Amino acid sequence: MRLYDPTPGTQGPVKPRPNAIAPKNNPRHAMLAEPLLLPGESLETFGDFIQSLEAVLQPVGFTENARVEAMAISRWRQVRFMAMQAARLEIEISGQSEPDPAARACLAVIAMAGQKYVRLMARYELRCEREYTRTLADLFDARKRRHDN
Repeated sequence: MRLYDPTPGTQGPVKPRPNAIAPKNNPRHAMLAEPLLLPGESLETFGDFIQSLEAVLQPVGFTENARVEAMAISRWRQVRFMAMQAARLEIEISGQSEPDPAARACLAVIAMAGQKYVRLMARYELRCEREYTRTLADLFDARKRRHDN
């Protein structure tokens, strides 16, 4: 699963770290990842993803760190749901006999349109996006309150 830096215009982590040592640098990331990751998902990628968010957002204290971790979990799940949707679409496309790739894709989308699965994945993806956005707003509000005091 490939994850992207969610902040537009950023260049990723300030200090890139090798994948092999990422979980060792912060055992909290490994602890977070254990119940979250599915078979085949990478602890190193998850650790790198959290580190990139931390590098961009630079959380201070437990509360800000918890918010950044919650954002990472929301975004991780959102990307997972998008990957699941893509996999389902690929399965449906492979079952179409039309020779034109665009027509196969179109027929696959039409075939999936009425399925509960599509609505369910869209709902989960949207929920993750709202959680991420709400948590980011909470983080900025907490920072503003901290700086105002």
